[in-house]
Amino acid sequence: MRFVRAMRGLVVLSLVCELGSALFAAQGNVGMSTDRLKRVGTKVKEFVDSGKVAGLVTIIYRRGQIVDVQAAGWQDLDQRIPIKRDTIFRLASMTKPITNVAGMMLVEDGKMALDDPIERWLPELANRQVLLDPVGPLDRTKPSPRPIKVRDVFMYRIGYGTSAAPASAPFSKALAALGEGDPTGDEWLKRLGAIPLAAAPGERWIYNTPPQVLSRLIARVSGMPFDQFLQQRVFDPLKMKDTGFWVPPEKRNRLATAYTSDANGKLQLNKGGNDAAAGAAPPKLPSGSGGLVTTADDYLKFARMLLNKGEVDGVRLLSRKAVQVMTTDYMTIEDRKKATYEAVFADQGFGYGLAIMEDPGVVGPSVGSFHWDGASGAAWIADPKEDMITIVLQQQYNYSVASKIFRDIYTLVYASMVN
Repeated sequence: MRFVRAMRGLVVLSLVCELGSALFAAQGNVGMSTDRLKRVGTKVKEFVDSGKVAGLVTIIYRRGQIVDVQAAGWQDLDQRIPIKRDTIFRLASMTKPITNVAGMMLVEDGKMALDDPIERWLPELANRQVLLDPVGPLDRTKPSPRPIKVRDVFMYRIGYGTSAAPASAPFSKALAALGEGDPTGDEWLKRLGAIPLAAAPGERWIYNTPPQVLSRLIARVSGMPFDQFLQQRVFDPLKMKDTGFWVPPEKRNRLATAYTSDANGKLQLNKGGNDAAAGAAPPKLPSGSGGLVTTADDYLKFARMLLNKGEVDGVRLLSRKAVQVMTTDYMTIEDRKKATYEAVFADQGFGYGLAIMEDPGVVGPSVGSFHWDGASGAAWIADPKEDMITIVLQQQYNYSVASKIFRDIYTLVYASMVN
């Protein structure tokens, strides 16, 4: 117990030292109350002490400055390794916005156009058949009225996705089997091409599979492996030195352990989360839907790039117009009536791989803020109206617990604004 108390003291001392300069900055021209920001640190510690999460790292950025950083709790509970600002986290679906940015870069390169049929590069997905019933047998189909377009992939309207039907449906079972046996990208596409669409292209928003298709499209259009494209075109230019699909051995001591909560609310190892990130080699099929790992400071660079309309620290990845396209809400009233959309974002819009805030009705992000979160508990949101970014990184795979944590933190962040 003395050891544990001592370690807790070291964590608190480290946190206080780390926060000193950030909290001092908050007294400047960033329009946030230093006293109110302290509530964020108190709440973070409360979540850790209550056992809801092993550890948390949060960063708040406003008007060109990092105004608050929190790093509390444990990177590994059993080994009592304190969490730190440079702890590496699995992003899960927070990978998706990065994949979409990479795809838009190829559009701006002139390598593909939004209305191009993707079968030009992915012939495995040509001549699609559409299920007569998404929950029915896979052999009851009709011809697709048109090809899948690049635009459909960005907007999650390709007809494939994990939210198209219940898990027990033949379509869902076929999708779930795509990754069996650790396939290469070409093998994965061939398997996908054998499955009919659950909806016609452009007809319905369906979650999760489109960014994986986009990652294969990026590889084919660019002529290089997807992970190499991200490294050369996104991570290296933005100096995201700890971001990738794999944690090499020399950085493994900074990788957070993945947890979830059991039925009694007690933290336990989440075996599904402790996966390829700590494998012996990079994955054969880097997932554009959920395979990346990163640190809080690395992801902040990416978020700042989008908040600043495509450019950060003198490096431009996208034009202002491209970011405008990505952060525009394209969801219609009819879209919102369809269960596949409401089940994920009932009160939000959707652009190109980004959720768009509408009228939230809470103390929190402004209308037009864009964001994403992941099954690992990681979350971020950028607010153009307030020139602000909030990032919350945790490895809590019980999403109902994790989402309450980051939403409570968002509330306290916005309650700290004074102008």
